[in-house]
Amino acid sequence: MNKLLKQIVAFLVEVTKELKKQTKLIEEIHATVVGSSDTKSLADHAEDFLGTDASPADIAPDELGCAESVSMVIRKILPDFKIETATWLMKDQLDADSRFKRVTEAERDVIILSPTYSGNGTVVGHVGIFGGSERIMSNSSTSGTWEYNYTLQKWVDYYRGKGGLKIYYYKLK
Repeated sequence: MNKLLKQIVAFLVEVTKELKKQTKLIEEIHATVVGSSDTKSLADHAEDFLGTDASPADIAPDELGCAESVSMVIRKILPDFKIETATWLMKDQLDADSRFKRVTEAERDVIILSPTYSGNGTVVGHVGIFGGSERIMSNSSTSGTWEYNYTLQKWVDYYRGKGGLKIYYYKLK
């Protein structure tokens, strides 16, 4: 009987290990399908990409990859967010997506967007994410990496001042 009990215990240990593996797999699949349950903010996820190519698939070339890169950051929280490759299309998507709201304040976790075709034609649009202290992370057109590229004032001076582009702010609800 002692031998049978040991076999049962050994079997139960193996079943428990397998259940733990399957539970972990289910949690990973759930996080991918419906979003992670972590408490990281949009800016936290954006900061995880610093110094890397946030959009390595290069659907859009690196020099025009800002919308694609921001899409990839957003997908860390909203896995079903459509990958956009143009700033004007990203504006349309953010306006139509009930999970976002347009705001008037520039603060951490806010998306800043100056869509192409909203200005005088001298500047191509851009999109980024505020990380705090009025600093903005975005795709670098020269290196293709995700960096702190702008302050709010530099953004306003260049995109609104030089390019005449409109500036929009969006926040996850």
